Amino acid sequence: MITWSDFPRAAAADDHVLKAGYDTVRDQVLTGMSAKLIGENDIRTDGFLGRELVFKTATQFVKYRVFFVGRRDYQLITSRYADLENDPDISNEVDKFLDSFHFISQTAVNKQKKPQ
Repeated sequence: MITWSDFPRAAAADDHVLKAGYDTVRDQVLTGMSAKLIGENDIRTDGFLGRELVFKTATQFVKYRVFFVGRRDYQLITSRYADLENDPDISNEVDKFLDSFHFISQTAVNKQKKPQ
């Protein structure tokens, strides 16, 4: 699943500020879902800093990515039953899905909006 939200102000472009924001998101997600963190990494997609979390609840295994870009918060979430955590076929499909996400430039957006 991919979701996005708009905020009243743009996120800071400073990596240290972004990382602190991602720490807050991590803490809220883990607490809200009563989850155990398995791993986390700072990641970059198309030059934008994000965070990847891997965690487990009582019934679910979740791989989650979040990015703050401008005024927008992007969240990519995959979830499967916890007992399928180590299934290599599912893991490969999850990685393909998450890696398929890219940011497009405003120029590309404007070109798509122009009448043909």
